[in-house]
Amino acid sequence: MARARDIACAVVLVSACLPAGVSLAQQPAPSVGAGSIRERVQGLDRVARKALDEGKHDEALRAVEEAYKLTNDAKYLYNIGFIADQAYWISDKEAHVVKAADALRAYLKESPQGKKRPEATQMLKRLEPLLPKAPVVDPEAPAQAPAAPAPPPPARTGVMISSSTPGAVIELDGKLRATGLLVADVEAGQHSLRIIAEGHIPIERNVLVQPGALVGIDVPLEPKPALLEVKGPAGARLSVDGELKGELPLVRPLSLSPGDRLITVQLAGSHTLTQWKSLERGSTYSVDAQLETTTQRHTAWAMFVVSGAAAVPAAVLTGLSFKRQSDAADIIDPVTNGEDGIRQSQLRQFDEAVEDRDLYRTGAGVAWGIAGAALTAGVFLYVFDEPVLQTSLPPPNQRGTQPTPEEPDAIELSVIPELDPSFAGVTLGGRF
Repeated sequence: MARARDIACAVVLVSACLPAGVSLAQQPAPSVGAGSIRERVQGLDRVARKALDEGKHDEALRAVEEAYKLTNDAKYLYNIGFIADQAYWISDKEAHVVKAADALRAYLKESPQGKKRPEATQMLKRLEPLLPKAPVVDPEAPAQAPAAPAPPPPARTGVMISSSTPGAVIELDGKLRATGLLVADVEAGQHSLRIIAEGHIPIERNVLVQPGALVGIDVPLEPKPALLEVKGPAGARLSVDGELKGELPLVRPLSLSPGDRLITVQLAGSHTLTQWKSLERGSTYSVDAQLETTTQRHTAWAMFVVSGAAAVPAAVLTGLSFKRQSDAADIIDPVTNGEDGIRQSQLRQFDEAVEDRDLYRTGAGVAWGIAGAALTAGVFLYVFDEPVLQTSLPPPNQRGTQPTPEEPDAIELSVIPELDPSFAGVTLGGRF
């Protein structure tokens, strides 16, 4: 239990010391591994974190040692000592305790103002009794010439490639294969890298490895988008989570990030369709928007019919009123011009023609008023029958429900004809 706790502390402390890196997907170069020192160190830092998360201390040590070689930054000496110390309590290897002590001594020497000096001092005191004892020299034995120091081992050329994407499979040169973290010694030169994971966009890159160098790369994969196909009447407006995406028909399916999405389809004169879709990466979904016509739009068309129906008798009555006006003129014009006197029978016919003309004119006025009012009401209802675009995303009550946004109140109009001896017309009323 104590060792497990120490391992967890190692991950936390080393992660705090390692700076944040930049993912490979953000680098435009097709070949990676030969960038600036800063980029190389960032990759090594992220790979070291991944190795520590998986309990691979030797791999983490190798990455941190390479970062120290590139930067000569004393903070990496402390990290080396810390990781080697934790590795010793797991493996009991003498090499780990020696490496830890050497690194901590070097840290205390090179970093007199280091923030980790108290921890390094305490750790070194705990490690020193565990170091291997020097052999006892017999004072009476003849002195021997000191042995020549062993040559340093040749620098290893290798790669450490990790991916934070769960289940990511890493392939190098089509031969080496690992899940999550791949560590291998390779020949210097260019190598092909491929990383795949279910539901994510695969990545293929070239990795350039310099002789004697360790290249560390961390590659997070981008999730595949969900595709959404929406069918519906032409001109309908499509919104996702309150954001307008365009009008139907779509040229191609929408590419959306996974998750719960509110699909909204709106068209003037139709009820708004709203539907929750739970989208998963790499999947294709479809929505068939069958929009129902609103009562207001039906009323608008009814007003157009009423207007047309009222215009027919209005035109007939108008024609009759002009006809009777002409009849009255034929009777009275000779008298007016002094050509002849008017007889009693002609006077009666004249009065009847004028009476008929006034009656037809009144009826035509009422009919034209009704036609005009109905036309105005129909145009008003038609033009202002616009859906309100939903701009907010209300939380769903539960998955699979289809909440309906509040529709605008319908406009109510009334047409009332009015007729008296001195006036004929209609009154148009409305309520919003």
